Amino acid sequence: MNVIKPTTYDEKDSNITDIRIAKKEEGRRRAKAIAIKRRIEREQNLGKELDGRENPVSSRHGARNQDRHQKFMKWLLKTFHQLEPGDRIADIAGGKGELAARMAYCHNLNVTIIDPREADVVKCFLDVVLPKLPKKWQHIYKEKSEKYGENYLKDEVMDRRVSQIISYFDERVLTEYDHKERNDNIEQMKDLLNSCSLLVGMHADSATEAIVDLALELEKPFVVVPCCVFPRIFPTRYIDGKQVRTHDQFCRYLAQKDCRLCTEELPFSGRNTAIWWNPV
Repeated sequence: MNVIKPTTYDEKDSNITDIRIAKKEEGRRRAKAIAIKRRIEREQNLGKELDGRENPVSSRHGARNQDRHQKFMKWLLKTFHQLEPGDRIADIAGGKGELAARMAYCHNLNVTIIDPREADVVKCFLDVVLPKLPKKWQHIYKEKSEKYGENYLKDEVMDRRVSQIISYFDERVLTEYDHKERNDNIEQMKDLLNSCSLLVGMHADSATEAIVDLALELEKPFVVVPCCVFPRIFPTRYIDGKQVRTHDQFCRYLAQKDCRLCTEELPFSGRNTAIWWNPV
């Protein structure tokens, strides 16, 4: 697996610090909103009898989101129907690599992850993706591993189809970077953006708006599923005369960038609003 890292990395870099602080603040706001919602639901359910049984419905949404990437991948292939095996996908802020692992192994797509953290895609596939695959696929994987050896997945699949660029991603990809440690990655990211068939940002945090802007500038198909808003890092975002502070405002702010963009609710729980464009 080709991994491109920056030559230097400053833990005290102000941009990195601001993003970490903003993510913590965003998490606290979301946790507070969820707590208030749950409290209201509990108050509304007061007086209802459970007939001695445990409450069968949990207010936690984590379990229902375990198949989020699987459903997103199914929607992705249907919406961007022009994708073919061997096409190159830019998975921006790809996190642990679950989406990339699915693309590479299940759909024979070439994927480049751009993320400041290096992902162990092989481990992610074995721990997260493989157990969710149909039994037939699991049996096929077992047979191939026995035939080609324990390194079959890494050598024959992931190393050939998945690469990584260890870097933050923003609109300055197409301009000169001020930070010298990013210069080693800039040409790789430019090549990726020019050659890829699709840009994907699934809960891409601070990179979300940059994906939209660059995709429109390059006339590239893309999809983003916004998550965190970061109003302190992006104080110049406004819609309807108000600063963008909520998830709904952020989605509308992105969608109004171009009249050709589509907005769609995806079939999983949580932050599931997709803003996308497919010129084909």
